[in-house]
Amino acid sequence: SKKTSEVVIEEDYLVTEVKKLVEFKGCECNIIINSQGEPTLYKPLAELIQDLKAVAQIKTITLITNGTLLNEELIDELAAAGLTMMNVSLNAVDPKIAKVMEGHGLYDVGKVKKMAAYAAKTAIKVCLAPVIVGNYNEGEMEKIVQFAKEIGATTAMQNYLYYKRGRNPRDVEQIQWPTFYQKLEDLEKKYG
Repeated sequence: SKKTSEVVIEEDYLVTEVKKLVEFKGCECNIIINSQGEPTLYKPLAELIQDLKAVAQIKTITLITNGTLLNEELIDELAAAGLTMMNVSLNAVDPKIAKVMEGHGLYDVGKVKKMAAYAAKTAIKVCLAPVIVGNYNEGEMEKIVQFAKEIGATTAMQNYLYYKRGRNPRDVEQIQWPTFYQKLEDLEKKYG
């Protein structure tokens, strides 16, 4: 049997330690909240953002999320707390492909898209940040860009990379960098 444990860091401790780092750096800083798991599970997330935003040297706070736990109330709380940007790991807009990419049948891409669109109407900037995996969602790149344009979001496409201990799908080779960059360049030309 696999043993798991959960460690939750106290919000006050996180803020105190970030303040120390910011003072040490002595310059403006950008904070990215990206946990080993889903950061929207962290109960005092809005409080953490609000307390970090109060630090004079912190200019932006970005949250990286898969979007599955977002709802309008949480988005409103995060916007009010001062969240600057939300990177949503939307890997496909097609429901079947999205479920395969997420790894289980419970993923609701319709809900994630709805919440990304809602967040884009708040003070939060939204960036759709898919990982492009050849043979799986390569054909979704243009659809994701179209959806981003439709809701007023940006995109930041990531190329799938093989990692020895990562979640590596079978029969997938990463897209060669020149090909990946060419696809991005083509989308940039077409959609600005």
